Amino acid sequence: MRKKVNPYEHADFLKYSDPHDVPACVVSIHMKSGAVFTDSLRRPKAYPGGEAVTKIEVVDKFKVNIDSVLEGKSSTAFELADNIDSLPNLSELISTLSS
Repeated sequence: MRKKVNPYEHADFLKYSDPHDVPACVVSIHMKSGAVFTDSLRRPKAYPGGEAVTKIEVVDKFKVNIDSVLEGKSSTAFELADNIDSLPNLSELISTLSS
């Protein structure tokens, strides 16, 4: 897949005088049929100059990512990770994340 990705600096980005106004990226997908799908992402949360991310948003993203590979383990994994400083060791967290 990497051979099909061609990153480059978009010429339109150079017209912005304030770097905080520059879109984070523009992605165009060229299909074999000739169709082209393009979209851009502007100022995602937590990006320098962007909005702050709330703890709830971080927790939700963590749980979605964990559940995508370890279905049903996200709540336990989060509780252990969130309280990592009080764990006697990391064995329960490692066990949860590796099973």
